[in-house]
Amino acid sequence: MKQSQTAVKAARPKQTAIVVCPGRASYQRADLGYLQRFHAHQSELLHALDEYRLQHHLKTISALDQAERFQRPLHNSGENGAALIYACSYADFLAIQQDELDIVAVLGNSMGWYTALAVAGALSPVAGLSLVTTMGRLMDQQGTGQQLIYSWVDDKWHYQPEVRAKVMETMDDIMQAHEDAELSISIELGGYLILAGNELGIRLLAQQLEPQPGGYPQVIAGHAAFHTPLMQTISTIACQRLQDLPLNPPATPLIDGRGHQWLPWTTRADELMQYTLQTQVTTPYDFSCSLEVAIKEYAPDRIILLGPGNTLGGPSAQVLIQQQWYGWQNKQQFAQHQAQQLNLVSMGLAEQRTTVVDIQPHAIDHL
Repeated sequence: MKQSQTAVKAARPKQTAIVVCPGRASYQRADLGYLQRFHAHQSELLHALDEYRLQHHLKTISALDQAERFQRPLHNSGENGAALIYACSYADFLAIQQDELDIVAVLGNSMGWYTALAVAGALSPVAGLSLVTTMGRLMDQQGTGQQLIYSWVDDKWHYQPEVRAKVMETMDDIMQAHEDAELSISIELGGYLILAGNELGIRLLAQQLEPQPGGYPQVIAGHAAFHTPLMQTISTIACQRLQDLPLNPPATPLIDGRGHQWLPWTTRADELMQYTLQTQVTTPYDFSCSLEVAIKEYAPDRIILLGPGNTLGGPSAQVLIQQQWYGWQNKQQFAQHQAQQLNLVSMGLAEQRTTVVDIQPHAIDHL
């Protein structure tokens, strides 16, 4: 007598996976309707998130997602964009086949750290929304400075240390020549440097960096100087407004923007709060380091990038190539491997999400 499909599935060992949460600007025009397309069945989650928004006199996430057209000022504002991305990412997490995939660690990039807290169980879904909405509103109200993106990989996705060194030298030269200019690294993002500073510093840097294919250097529209000392005022206000945030030790290991691991059995909630509202707000966020720690400590079978969008696809692959994950040496080998065996999965890509998505969403313990 043949075994049932259920029995066969139960006998098959789970693959391990790490989950990666995207940051700001990952919900763009092509993503309009993301929740409606992929998560209409997750009515309990969406209703709870929309109810929170209504209680705080904000446009609901459902209304933003179902708008007739994408409006950059509306969809990319701090209080709307951050909440919309958070809802899409968290809903994607619930959709992962957790009967076949063992999620062993969670990390995020920049704003994705807040989502990671909820995905790892340190915050309830609604508490996570409260965090991202509060921080997004503060960025709208108090945000200062700008960000600029610049590449330091070649067309094979090999790092070029000499390009990075030239960027650092240019930043130092600008600050020595102009005492009012402020510049620093904001995010280490694979083969991209996200640089931040005040308007004077970023304007001079954009003028002096050597132009690259792809339009770099590129000032990122609508982004303040995240992860720099220029965010100190926002950090101070956030500590006051979010002092009662119900933050707990995570249920799943978390890896932060320094590569530090927050483990369920050793994490102190007050220290996690301090990192979340102070340290990572005012100091650089090293996404590359967090992903490197994840693959070295947990050796996952798969890496799952939550949607919306696929902004972390290239940067993640660049980190993995540098670490020779699956023996990858360059962009071509990465692409060839992915065509045969999908180990880096982007849920923001419809053709890839089907390999990790379950028909029924993972149950929510508490909202």
